[in-house]
Amino acid sequence: MTKKLLIISYYWPPGSGPGVQRWLKFVKYLHQLGHTCTIVTVRNGSYPSFDSTLENEIPSNCNVLKTRTIEPFTLFNILQGKKGKQMQVAMADLKGEKTKFKKIANLIRANLFIPDARKGWNYFAYREASKFLKNNAADVIITSGPPHSTHLVGLKLQKKFNIKWLADFRDPWTEISYNSLLMRSNRSIRKDKMLETQVLEKASQVLVVSEEMKRSFANRCNQINVLHNGYDESDFEEQNNPQNPQFTITYTGNFKNNQNINLWWECLKKMNLLKKNIVFQIIGNIAPLIEESIEQKDISMVVQKVSFVPHLEAIKFMQQADLLFLPIPKVENNLGILTGKIFEYLASKTPILAMGPENGDASKILSKLHREPMIGYNDRQKLEKTLNDHYDKWYNNTDTKIKSNLHNTFNRKNLTLKLIDIING
Repeated sequence: MTKKLLIISYYWPPGSGPGVQRWLKFVKYLHQLGHTCTIVTVRNGSYPSFDSTLENEIPSNCNVLKTRTIEPFTLFNILQGKKGKQMQVAMADLKGEKTKFKKIANLIRANLFIPDARKGWNYFAYREASKFLKNNAADVIITSGPPHSTHLVGLKLQKKFNIKWLADFRDPWTEISYNSLLMRSNRSIRKDKMLETQVLEKASQVLVVSEEMKRSFANRCNQINVLHNGYDESDFEEQNNPQNPQFTITYTGNFKNNQNINLWWECLKKMNLLKKNIVFQIIGNIAPLIEESIEQKDISMVVQKVSFVPHLEAIKFMQQADLLFLPIPKVENNLGILTGKIFEYLASKTPILAMGPENGDASKILSKLHREPMIGYNDRQKLEKTLNDHYDKWYNNTDTKIKSNLHNTFNRKNLTLKLIDIING
């Protein structure tokens, strides 16, 4: 039985990143399978990066309703002498040395914009969604967060229209890593927790992207399901790549402050001194602490920086690499961090060197698919051995591409079929 879905998502093309990919790909396959989707999104959102090529993937018969928004990022940038509303990568300005201005901005952001600084979009999103529902039928409304303020739109719509509501959590809410860096009062913390609990208790169904997130939410939900991120098979063409002239390790996406692992830079430097012909490619935006570490560790000669590229180009970099680097953010409550990147890394069939919690959800995925195990943040012996083993394989021109298709579980089309089962349930 086909469904009519109203999806409210701040992240949508031309924005880029995993927050955009998740619902763009679901919508693509929902339409192919005969379901109807209407999207309510923002007209001029503040994103870390933009990729207009993703607009080509929006189904031609998909109804996209874009609204205006009022957000503090524009004012914040103006006061810093910057243009536009583009924000820094993953709250990058919260770490490191803080100016007096940034401390005041942090205090305001922490205590006036609860749950987040994009709550100014809620009025416009709610008004547009209400207007649509008054004139059109919908079986289910779906809200996706972050920004988790979007779920408050779903809460109001459910109450007004008595409609089924699915709340999708791509990241934790009150336990998200950067909240510990915000100068929040106890009152603000309690208010945020109260809003989170209201959403979890009232939603007809809750979706999360990892088992750890499910465990943290389960006792406050009616129904909760894990629906992982994934990869789109149509994005991956077979590549016949010649051997790279240098041993090439690649990282794609936003390289954030909380992914700064000292041991990684130290081992990279040591390996370069011994082997010489290696390169570490960073494809995307680089946060300030990462830049500082590259300079301080004196490994600029090893690092090749490539500015942000469209999604399909990033996938080619993954496929052409000899080894992919996957650092799980080094923060509290990181066992449930399961980035969208890991699934595209798996689909590229390139070997993965992952660093992070050895008992986390990402580690379990790698183990399930018989990939190399997660390396702990301080396990120098294992990291050096893994790097040297892969270097030797490259040096001997050994084919290291993964032949197994066990990752088909995370194919976007298969995940959409699971989503439909959840919605029908």
